Amino acid sequence: MDMRAPFSNRIIYGKDSKEGFVDVLETYCYFKGLSVQRRLRFDFGDQIYRVIQSGKRLVVFRNVTGEDDTPQLLEILADQRLAGVTQLDVNCDANQQALLENSGLRDIHFISTSDFDTGTAWDTLEV
Repeated sequence: MDMRAPFSNRIIYGKDSKEGFVDVLETYCYFKGLSVQRRLRFDFGDQIYRVIQSGKRLVVFRNVTGEDDTPQLLEILADQRLAGVTQLDVNCDANQQALLENSGLRDIHFISTSDFDTGTAWDTLEV
């Protein structure tokens, strides 16, 4: 799974080996047990930010291009519809210090592929 391009992850499934996209934002929220209170999309030029609010937690997925997108993240956090958010879960990396200093955030979690490991262990079965 490529967390730098979360909207491009594909999966092959079913008897007919159909190919489809993995919705990593929905999957992340499902694994974390987050209820979806608000779903938003922000467009900044060609860059799309998909956002889910669950209580005081905001989950943001976007393609990571290597450029500092702190201004875009701060603009999302300043949106009146998201008032009261204190925790940000964001894919890959971001300028944590700038986000904490310039918003009402108290906690930031960087989402990685290990967040999708639900702890299931598959033991070898003897036949």
